[in-house]
Amino acid sequence: MALPLAQPVPCTACLNDAPPWEAFCFYGTYEGLLRRLILRTKFLPDLFIARALGELLLPVCRELPACDALVPMPQHPAKLRKRGCNPCQEIARPLAQGLALPLMPRYLRRTLLTRPQTQLRRRERRADLGASFAADPAVQGKRILLLDDTMTTGTSLRYGVRCLLQSGAAAVCVTVVARTTLHGR
Repeated sequence: MALPLAQPVPCTACLNDAPPWEAFCFYGTYEGLLRRLILRTKFLPDLFIARALGELLLPVCRELPACDALVPMPQHPAKLRKRGCNPCQEIARPLAQGLALPLMPRYLRRTLLTRPQTQLRRRERRADLGASFAADPAVQGKRILLLDDTMTTGTSLRYGVRCLLQSGAAAVCVTVVARTTLHGR
């Protein structure tokens, strides 16, 4: 995790409990217009806006270490049926193209239907997400770029990254469109 500054620095939580990813980047803070655009991709869904968000992420992702595949944060199949698409996967499409990376949504999947994470505190998120991910054995030896639309506490990303690493990924970098500020948590 990082505070939204020109040069991201670790927040206190990350200094106390280092995240499992190799590198992290984000486009902006989860407020104002960017927040409204992300919410629109999640709940309408608006594919045009989702793809525009992916294009916004492209320049910041070029600063990350080279990766072998781009993996969007997965949704449980029940949520996917309800929404009709995975907004993270739609954000990932132009990003994968711009970075010349294969888009590999099958590399990480949700195995448990959890409560909406935005309604939970950090401790509740950890309890809810414990065994909710599974990774494809094809991640073995690969450097993965994991994408999510928003990072609040980082709990979902931590569990996703740990699952990929436990399944043999060589390293995982993380990118998100927006990062909450400490006062926004």
